[in-house]
Amino acid sequence: MTKPLDATSGRSQQTTPEMATRPSLGIWACSALVVGNIIGSGFYLSPAALAPYGAAALVGWVGMAVAAMCLGLVFARLAGVRPATGGPYAYSRMAFGPFAGFLVAWAYWISIWASLAAIAMAFTGYLGVFFPNLQHMPGGFTAVSLAAMWLVAAINMFGVRSAGRFQIVTVGLKLLPFIAIALLGLFWIEPQNLIPINPSGLSMLGLISATAPLTMFAFLGIESATVPAGDVDDPKRTIPRATVLGTLCCGLIFILGTLVVMGTVPRETLARSAAPFSDAAFVMWGWWGSSWLRPPSFFRRLARSTAGRC
Repeated sequence: MTKPLDATSGRSQQTTPEMATRPSLGIWACSALVVGNIIGSGFYLSPAALAPYGAAALVGWVGMAVAAMCLGLVFARLAGVRPATGGPYAYSRMAFGPFAGFLVAWAYWISIWASLAAIAMAFTGYLGVFFPNLQHMPGGFTAVSLAAMWLVAAINMFGVRSAGRFQIVTVGLKLLPFIAIALLGLFWIEPQNLIPINPSGLSMLGLISATAPLTMFAFLGIESATVPAGDVDDPKRTIPRATVLGTLCCGLIFILGTLVVMGTVPRETLARSAAPFSDAAFVMWGWWGSSWLRPPSFFRRLARSTAGRC
């Protein structure tokens, strides 16, 4: 049995027993990659940044969600044309040559390893909410951050299937609080918190232009399912579906989550908040619920300094 022609060499590749039995990523693991990489710190603080625009800021979320879906469809189409490991690197190399592919791969690689430390520190910062003594242990914060990085590396060393299962579990744990806020929180919305709907007085186009820089960053990670294409089961079908499904899921959570936070926290309070989802959860479920959605101290300090400059 042979595989389709290789996109770069035009030669038919033989399917070996090792290739036939190699663990692969399915639709759920690929969708988890997309969702897990999109939903991050860019979303945690966005309701506070959008508070000056009122509920009309949801127009910006909808506009950016549509744009993200269009970009996701582009990646889905490219994955169908070239289901090769590397994602953006593979597409750039195929279209513009090796040098362009090298530049894309180099920049993408730098962005990944440069963000690992911040992600590990954010993880440890969240643990500090439940283990306050961790912040005061000499070297404890650094040790836990390094241990978290090595744990993820060890899981990946066990193979693609283990990494895929780990991604599904962690994304599920991350999504549960946000889904609870976005869906259950609809019953706690106070209409007076959403009035006036457009306090900025901007036109529809002006709102989209003003909020685009605040919402665009939250959708980074759409390309995630295309990167491990060589380990994906039936990539020509799985990657496009996972990309569209993951992007659509994130868009709905962004829109509903922002609506709930704006509807439960007064605008003046929300504009100064360093943990908007935590504040909304406190209104609904008290301290226990808010602790699950409280950003690490680093992000809270960043939000306060940003609000002070504004």
